[in-house]
Amino acid sequence: MKKILLCFTGLLLIQTIMAQWETEVRLTNNPGSSVTSYNNGKCIAAKDDTIHVVWEDNRDGQFEVYYKRSNDCGMSWSESTRLTNSSSSSQEPCIAISGSYVHVFWYVQQWIGNFEVYYKRSTDGGQTWGPDTQLTNANGNSWEISASASGSMVHVVWQDCRDSLFQNTEIFYKRSLDGGLTWDTEIQLSNNAYYSGFPSVASNGSFVHVVWNDDRNLKGDIYYKRSIDGGLSWGDETRLTNDPCDAWSPCIAVSDTVVHVVWCDWRNNMKAQIYYKHSTDDGLSWEEDTQLTYLLNDAIFPSITAIGSRVHLVWSDTRILTKEIYYLHSEDYGINWDVGDTCLSNMMAFSDYPSIASSGSSVFVVWMDYCDENWEIYYKCNPTANIIVGTENDFTEKSRVPFTLYPNPATSIIHILVSDHLSENTLVSIRNLNGEIIKIIQLLKDEVVVDVSSLMNGMYFVEISTPEKKYYIQKLIINR
Repeated sequence: MKKILLCFTGLLLIQTIMAQWETEVRLTNNPGSSVTSYNNGKCIAAKDDTIHVVWEDNRDGQFEVYYKRSNDCGMSWSESTRLTNSSSSSQEPCIAISGSYVHVFWYVQQWIGNFEVYYKRSTDGGQTWGPDTQLTNANGNSWEISASASGSMVHVVWQDCRDSLFQNTEIFYKRSLDGGLTWDTEIQLSNNAYYSGFPSVASNGSFVHVVWNDDRNLKGDIYYKRSIDGGLSWGDETRLTNDPCDAWSPCIAVSDTVVHVVWCDWRNNMKAQIYYKHSTDDGLSWEEDTQLTYLLNDAIFPSITAIGSRVHLVWSDTRILTKEIYYLHSEDYGINWDVGDTCLSNMMAFSDYPSIASSGSSVFVVWMDYCDENWEIYYKCNPTANIIVGTENDFTEKSRVPFTLYPNPATSIIHILVSDHLSENTLVSIRNLNGEIIKIIQLLKDEVVVDVSSLMNGMYFVEISTPEKKYYIQKLIINR
């Protein structure tokens, strides 16, 4: 009876920790409309306790880009900062951060001429801002922007109709190697006679991943392309969807070597549903599609983020009389997902265009909500969403790891080859999905062979820990 009570208490503890969404915070309150961007261009980014948010609003008569930040995990916020001051509307901003560098992109809807992509950066965490930089100058519109940053590299993609007015848009890419100070020549990533649009980009070290929706098959499909050298060169494109109905509006995220893609898809009924797909080898191969929503109404504009094994997803749908923001998460790199979703907005108004970000133990969401006869920006946080219950070590801040693990998937043994010099008394641990250590050995040389024949089929985590409290982790699959 005591054991049953302890298990029940543990279950309640896990449910309580995972359910700690705080009360939403209204970030704007002005006479104009404040609007977030489509799901491919995220409006929120976070590092440690600092959160950065961008949006467009027309409080002064025309749409301009505004910025706000919090240095205490959303408990208090700075005043809104107007980042643009153009003679034409500045629209659909997106944001990416790396260290103290904050990168903001948007397009200017010029009254005479084309839509063009612009860029602005802060090198001190959003306290001060540099001048605007025009990144495109083509004979056609450039818009629908997505950006990512990793170290000093900044990556931006957009759709562009320079070859024909709106009817044949292509995906273009540009990068900076010095934190946005200078920019390389743009590269065209797609090339077909039909529409390619809504690109989304994610990066991790030298790996850059891009998805977009594409009409070359006379319907919408999701396509993918990657670079393994920081955007210098690009591999062949991969078609991720192949069903008779439209797939549209993708969003991409990356954690460790796992690439996560979500989109909305009309394949199973007359309404859009959210679908998910992942690659466990940096985009080289892909698993089967997973349907995440089963609604009688449309589920659209999914936004995804990932940190370690935790994957977080938001979208908007109209299952009730109003449109609201909903949330799902996975604890095991997207293999399994919540049984039920969580409504985050629940304002009994129209809530749309959510963006999601994660850092440390927290997950952050912004969206626009129609209230007081205007669109306003709202924010919500779950400060414990990335805590893995039952583990002593933090799995959430793992970068590309300094060891090689093979074979993976494995059957009876694995080899661990260390690429960096590690201290004496370095330990190798294997944990299950609950975070429990099921095997531990001391790493006495650069290569070690570990017997895993006693492990059941499934996913595990191989962790290297040093006396200096540095932790590195990779996913291990046992499959016999």
